[in-house]
Amino acid sequence: MNNISESFNATILLARDKPILTMAEWIRTYIMNRISSLREKLSRWEQNIMPMPKKILNTEIQKAGN
Repeated sequence: MNNISESFNATILLARDKPILTMAEWIRTYIMNRISSLREKLSRWEQNIMPMPKKILNTEIQKAGN
């Protein structure tokens, strides 16, 4: 929980000195752009399993003796 709030505070550092409505608009556009860019990355992904879970699954398969 603490890392999430620290990350959020670091992200909005540029908008924190603005008036509330301007800051809220900046945060809204930032989140919309971030979601859009992540959706574009995901649309190019052709695998069924994401990289990190796939890596964990492969290590578990190795430990189980294939």
